[in-house]
Amino acid sequence: MKWSAILGMLCWGALIISGLLSLETNIEDLSPWLPQATPEREEYDQFLAQFGNDSVLVIAWSDISLGDTRIEEFQQFLLNAAQDDGTNTVGSTSLSGLIKDVIVAEDLIRKLQEKSQSVSREEAIQKLQPFIIGYDGKTTCLLVPLTQEGDRIRRDVVDAVLQISQKIPSIASQLRLGGRPYLGYYSSQVTRRTVVRLSIPVAILSTLLAWLCLRRFDLTILVFLSSALAALSALSVIALVGYRLNGLFTALPSLVYVVNTSASIHLVNYARQSSVGLTRDQLAAAVYRKARKPCTLSAVSTGLGTLSLVASRFPAIQEFGCFATLGILISLLIQLGLIPQWLAWLLKRSPEPSSRADHHRFQNILLGWTIRSRWLVISGTLFLMLGFTPSLLTLQGQFEVDAIFDEETDFVQDTRWLEQHLGAMDATEVVVSLEAKPAGYCMVQLDRIRELEVALQSIPGVSATYSASTMIPKVEGVFRRLFARSVLSRIRESLLESAYLDERDGREYWRITVRSSFFDQSLRSRIRPLIIAAIQDATVNWEEQPELVITGSSQIVHESQGQVLRDFINSIFLAFALILLLMGWALRSLLGGVISMIPNLFPFLSIFGMLSLVGSKIDLGMTVAACIALGIAVDDTSHLLIRFQDAQQRYSNRLRALSRAYRECSVAMLQTSIICGLSMVPYQMAPLVYLQQFGILLPLLMTTALLGDLLFLPAFIATRLGHVFCNGRSLQSPSPEVLSQDGGGQDDL
Repeated sequence: MKWSAILGMLCWGALIISGLLSLETNIEDLSPWLPQATPEREEYDQFLAQFGNDSVLVIAWSDISLGDTRIEEFQQFLLNAAQDDGTNTVGSTSLSGLIKDVIVAEDLIRKLQEKSQSVSREEAIQKLQPFIIGYDGKTTCLLVPLTQEGDRIRRDVVDAVLQISQKIPSIASQLRLGGRPYLGYYSSQVTRRTVVRLSIPVAILSTLLAWLCLRRFDLTILVFLSSALAALSALSVIALVGYRLNGLFTALPSLVYVVNTSASIHLVNYARQSSVGLTRDQLAAAVYRKARKPCTLSAVSTGLGTLSLVASRFPAIQEFGCFATLGILISLLIQLGLIPQWLAWLLKRSPEPSSRADHHRFQNILLGWTIRSRWLVISGTLFLMLGFTPSLLTLQGQFEVDAIFDEETDFVQDTRWLEQHLGAMDATEVVVSLEAKPAGYCMVQLDRIRELEVALQSIPGVSATYSASTMIPKVEGVFRRLFARSVLSRIRESLLESAYLDERDGREYWRITVRSSFFDQSLRSRIRPLIIAAIQDATVNWEEQPELVITGSSQIVHESQGQVLRDFINSIFLAFALILLLMGWALRSLLGGVISMIPNLFPFLSIFGMLSLVGSKIDLGMTVAACIALGIAVDDTSHLLIRFQDAQQRYSNRLRALSRAYRECSVAMLQTSIICGLSMVPYQMAPLVYLQQFGILLPLLMTTALLGDLLFLPAFIATRLGHVFCNGRSLQSPSPEVLSQDGGGQDDL
């Protein structure tokens, strides 16, 4: 049996190592964060089918200007890397199929002058301002539009650009990158570095806190290793089944680690309470019997909570829900299959006293006060919950760029430099649909698009627009008629080959790119109605009213943020409903299930209600912290109530049964909150704001969850209404003095 167990552990370890070595990420991939089966997504998919991908990587350096020979050199390197034969690669990275073109200002100036000899260089430069040519008429950049495949694996594109910059030494130290592709790349790189860098202080702090709580190094190592095993197993499964890490998966190890740590602490306390007079095998069996029901109930409850995320319309959230649930089940396997055996071996190898007087004194004082002040505790809890609940109706999400990164990060600094010298970096795509006209009407249609561009440029905060008309000189009078007769057909054909005009089903679709600042949140939230109003005013006298579609990757990501928030909130409340039913079934009382959820609801209603009340907006880190806190709260509630029901088999009055359950669980609940909450404090030093918020909010949520389980639940059990947790047994409710008479129920069950 021993050798089979060793062989099983070796196979398990091999699978973990194999999975971790093959683990890949797609944090920079936008598609998992786009909602499925929504009108906005359908419009964006139609836009991609008509005009191709809209992601553009912006490349510049601090002293770049028109006429800089390094621009052409850089352009040629990129074009060589994009050749289809696969031989012209940059280092180990090929850009074949990842980029469409490399656009530079000199090429556009030359094309404008070729199309009309009357266009001077100065006029051409003015037409390209701002964006590819800066406000000063000299600063410029390279634009690299990505294919859909390139947008999916932005890391390869940006890595290639960084490698190329090393080939031109004068560029490497002053390179400036911008655009949505760089945003995705930078987010993924910083997230990876941050998680790796912070994992060391988190591990050290959690181990130190565990040692301070458990006072035994071997038990501390057991808790740490079992939780690490659960977290690494959950990560490796992702790769083993063929998935890649999205941005949300960075929270998965923390979730599984914290949940397993919580259960492990409870099991350590069970083992300590049962170790006297038992052999190793008997102790392992006793710990298993005590842990089986509460650990299973806790894991299934938490698993239902994470599984509810599958109801989201966002693939990233759906995947997180599936793998988080799988991670919880792996943790349960470790809790019941391995930890009891390990604990029995350690405690029998090095026995310890069966009781801790300091713990007993603390428990009696806290429980005694809770029972004496039970109505104060209950009314205070309900008052806070009901008081903060209305403010949840005004809760808002915040996932904007300047809410993700600190001001001093490279991405923010680069983007501000680019916007200061070249123009706004964010893009909203406007598709104007008009009835298709013969080629002879091409200039008329272009004039209409120019009118719309003027209207759009009048919107405060819009710095520039770009459309098919940008590269077609405006021709007036007799020259217009001569120009039209000779080249209109060719102009129309060239426009149809571009990414700014499409014709199908008897209609023309003209694309206008509207540029605004990455950091103008107020405009981004209002830009849709402003665009609609501007175009309606400009077309009021037109015989044909155009049809409009406002889309683009930036716009759909912004508009989907509210849906991300709603999905998380809906999933959390769905999880509460499912857990309520499960707890009601386990306690054999639906009312008991409802009451048992109050300590689990208390952290969310109070903390998130308070945040909304003071005007704070929640971000991704806060919602992930909520998922983790839910797992801990449910775990503590399950252990306390199951131990209380078990104690009823021995004691005929409720307070003695409560005292016994409190003695077995309260210290573990407190230790869990200290270890899991405080160990996440290093995240407050992260460069990503949402990770900072995670490090702040998780300790707060776990503290309030602890108060709910340590104070509210015992206070409610101590009232006459506490019979809902009594499995139909009629128990006496003596005065609190019974605690001192009974000695707290020190005898073993």
